[in-house]
Amino acid sequence: MSNTVQATNERPPFWRDERILAIITQVLVVTIVIGALLYFYSNMVSALKEQMGVAIDFGFLKQTAGFDIGESLIEYSRQETYARAFMVGLLNTLQIAFLGIIFTTILGIIIGVMRLSSNWLISRIAMVYIELFRNIPLLVLLIFWAQAVFFKLPRIKEALILFDPYFPVYLSNRGIATPWGIPSETWATFLLFLVGGLILAIIVAILLVRHGRKTGRMPFVSLWFVVTWLAVAIFGWFFLSMTNQQPLSMTKPALEGLNTKGGRVFSQQFMALLSGLVLLAALVPALGSEPVAALSRDLRAALRQYPHIEDTQLDSCSLCHISDTNFRLDPYGDDYDAAGGHFEAIESIDSDGDGFNNVVEIYALTFPGDPTSVPTGSPPPPGGTATETPAETATAVPPSATATATSTATTTVSTPAVSETPATPETATPTPEASTPLYVPWAARQ
Repeated sequence: MSNTVQATNERPPFWRDERILAIITQVLVVTIVIGALLYFYSNMVSALKEQMGVAIDFGFLKQTAGFDIGESLIEYSRQETYARAFMVGLLNTLQIAFLGIIFTTILGIIIGVMRLSSNWLISRIAMVYIELFRNIPLLVLLIFWAQAVFFKLPRIKEALILFDPYFPVYLSNRGIATPWGIPSETWATFLLFLVGGLILAIIVAILLVRHGRKTGRMPFVSLWFVVTWLAVAIFGWFFLSMTNQQPLSMTKPALEGLNTKGGRVFSQQFMALLSGLVLLAALVPALGSEPVAALSRDLRAALRQYPHIEDTQLDSCSLCHISDTNFRLDPYGDDYDAAGGHFEAIESIDSDGDGFNNVVEIYALTFPGDPTSVPTGSPPPPGGTATETPAETATAVPPSATATATSTATTTVSTPAVSETPATPETATPTPEASTPLYVPWAARQ
C-alpha cells in the first residue's frame, strides 16, 4: 500500500500537468492576440502614411491650435499649441469635478436629512425633488437649464447682485462674476500643507478602520478623514498668514462700463453644466439616506429587544452585517431579513452553526452570525432548549453533567470504570439552583 501511495503523490511531467498546460495555453493565446493587434496597427499606420500622408504620432501636439476656449484657468490664446489646449481642457474638467463634489455633497446631505425628517411638509418636498430629477436624462436637464435659466439672465447694466457688499455675486448675460482668490508667494508652501494633511488623513483613516474591525464598532472614518485634513489646512493657512502673507488674496467683482472687473467670471455654459451635474448627482447621497435610516431603525429595534447589548460590541451594524467593503448581511442578518424584521422569531435558531442558539450568543455578548465568535465553554447538549438556558447557564454546566452527556461508546473506551454505571439522560439537565435565567422566552411573554 505504501508503494501505491507514493506513486499517486509523484508529480507528473510538465507536458501532462494540467496547471502548467493551462498557463502555457493562456500565454499562447495572449501572445497571438497581441501579435495580431500589432500587425493590424502597423498595417494601418503604413497605409495611412503612404496613401494619405497622415502620420499617427504625437507630433501634432506641438502644432498651433488656432481656436479659442471660453473657460481657462491658465493663460491661453489661439496661437497656443494643441498641448496647451489639452491642458486647459484637463484643468476645466478637474475644476468641474472639484466644485461639483463639494456642492453635490452639501445639497445631497440637505435633501437626505429632509427626506428623513418627521415633518410632513419637509419630507414631501425632498420626495418631490427626488422623484422629479431622478427621471430626467442629464442631457435634457443641461439643455433646459442653459436655455431657460442662464441664457435668460438680464444685461450687464441690469445685472442681479446677490450678497452685496460682503460676498457680491453678479448674474448677467456676460456670465456669473464671483469673488475669487489670487495666489500669492506662499501659495506653493500652502500646497505642501494640503498634501501633507491628505497623507495624514489617509493614515488616520487606515488606523480607524483597523480599530473598528478589531472592536466591531466602526467609527466615523469619513468624518475624521475630513477633520484631519481641514485641521492641517487651517493650521497651514494661519501659520503662513502670521509669518509671511496669506496664500490667497481675495478680490471682489465690480461693475465697470459694460463689463465686470475683479473676481472670477464663470460663463453661462460652465454654470449650466455645473448646476445640472450637481442637481442630478445630489440624488446619490439623498437616496442613500433611506438604507442608512433602515440600518438605524433595525439597530434601535435590537436595543429595545435586548437592552443589555447597549455600549457593547453588539451595539453596532456588525450585529447583522459583515465588516467588509460591501458590508453584506451575515447569516444572522439573513435570518432576520427572512423573518420580516422580528428578532424574537429567530431566537431559537443557530444562524452561524456554532452549536449555540442566537439568543444564547446575544446574552453572552458574542456575534450570532459569526461562527468564530462563541461563548466561553462547551455548546449545549443535543436536544437542549437554548432559549430557556442563558449563556451564563449553558457555559456553567457542572463537570458531572458534562461527563454524563458524553456518548456511552466514548466513555467505555476512555474510562472503563465509568461505563459500569451508565449515565441517564435526565442527569444532563442542570439543576435550577445553578443560576437564575436571564431571559424569558418570547412565548412566555405573550
